[in-house]
Amino acid sequence: MTPWHYRYLCAFVGNDLIGELGQTLGALCIRILREDDLKRLKCGALGGEARDVLKVISGTSELSRLKVIDYINLDETTGFVGYAFEARDQSVTCAFRGSEWVGCEAKTNIDWWDDFGAPFHGSVQYSDVERFIAPYPAGAVTFSGHSKGGHNALYACAASANPAANAVAFNAQGFAPGYLNFRQNQALRKRAVNYVVQDDIVGALMAHPENRTFVKRKHGEFPHSLTAFTFDEAGNPVPGKRPLWSHLIEMATILYLRHVRR
Repeated sequence: MTPWHYRYLCAFVGNDLIGELGQTLGALCIRILREDDLKRLKCGALGGEARDVLKVISGTSELSRLKVIDYINLDETTGFVGYAFEARDQSVTCAFRGSEWVGCEAKTNIDWWDDFGAPFHGSVQYSDVERFIAPYPAGAVTFSGHSKGGHNALYACAASANPAANAVAFNAQGFAPGYLNFRQNQALRKRAVNYVVQDDIVGALMAHPENRTFVKRKHGEFPHSLTAFTFDEAGNPVPGKRPLWSHLIEMATILYLRHVRR
């Protein structure tokens, strides 16, 4: 699949499943649209494009044929939400949900507290990520996500024992310098890409051992949103110029964390 396909998977994971494992993604999207059940979609995950996302997925064979094989929602504890999708060739994509907050149907603000705490002592969701990816120690597997979900996808790639695992993240923040070991850093350098909208601040934060590609922002879109990415006809992100302030923010956060983590 192309980055464009993963972008829509990352949008879909804002949907809460209700006993629907084993269904194809296309059938599930059609069902949600038919039942007008968009209340299951977290308001921060899809914004006003909820219907468009479901229609695109149901009309795109690479996405609609995916089967939902695993799902976990820990909104009331650590905030972790993960999905696993299997393609007909038995390749697997694990996609993780980004940050939610009270007022957007989430039970707590744990995601946001964790976003601020993770650079100092690691995310409370890391152990959930490790358990979720444990069933895939071999074979073709891709980890994906947007924002916090993208950060979890990068961590999954770093922590996975699967030498074939890779990650496709969108606007994911980095890691505190020195948090990952040598092997984990190498895994990210070789097998992970983080697509960051050129003027997104989150994707500039902290250290980034993964490959980052800065992407042209779609006019009028909020830089951190999934709708801000510009893709070409082949489904690849259109390169964008990274501004100077993005470099400065990355440098400042790295220096600060090196100081406080001594």
